Amino acid sequence: MRTLASPAAIDVTAARYLKALEKAHSPGEAAAKAGTALVHDWANAVLETRDRLGEQTPTEESEASE
Repeated sequence: MRTLASPAAIDVTAARYLKALEKAHSPGEAAAKAGTALVHDWANAVLETRDRLGEQTPTEESEASE
């Protein structure tokens, strides 16, 4: 949750919002687009982390669970 409220995430979300406004989207549509992109970024990061953790060797996984 902290990542979603970090200064960098807020800056990116604000930039996406403003870009959508420049493309003539309503404020609500712009907010939806910016928010959706933020959630997609977060989900992709979670999946990437899960994939990296899944690359551990079986020995590392069994030792980690002990």
